[in-house]
Amino acid sequence: MELGNRIKQALSLKKMSQVELAAKLDIPVSTLSGYILGKYVPETAKVIDIARAIGVSLDFLYSVDLGNALTNDELSLVVRYRNLNEKQRDSALDYFKYLESQG
Repeated sequence: MELGNRIKQALSLKKMSQVELAAKLDIPVSTLSGYILGKYVPETAKVIDIARAIGVSLDFLYSVDLGNALTNDELSLVVRYRNLNEKQRDSALDYFKYLESQG
């Protein structure tokens, strides 16, 4: 999946608009839109800024191995898990272990 699609996917998962991200990056929305549409290729430093602003890893943005790519549902679970506090994470993991034990 190309970089623009990954940015778009991350924005969707984080429920962030292009306008919000452009403001965080201090760039015009048209420039960000150009990145997403593949009209422009951001410099590496800007991709790092994008990843930080959205809250995803560079690996996520540059992922090209579609065989191992997460589905939107899987990515949504990861995002939700990361938003939990430590106690909530422990409870979520316990619940997954319970579900696995049920076959």
